[in-house]
Amino acid sequence: MLHTDYGLPVIFTLWVDSFFEEVEGIFHYINEVKKMVHVVDIYGNVQIIKLWVRCQVCK
Repeated sequence: MLHTDYGLPVIFTLWVDSFFEEVEGIFHYINEVKKMVHVVDIYGNVQIIKLWVRCQVCK
């Protein structure tokens, strides 16, 4: 099960229409089944981000 502290600030960098776009806000909800994150942005809008991400941890 994925664990996160809701209400903490996050910044996602997304690739949208051939450009990078940053979404800054707070975690609202994580849908583990559909692999989507709901983030409330700084304007109060709910942004739904589909997690299709390859993460790499740098040491």
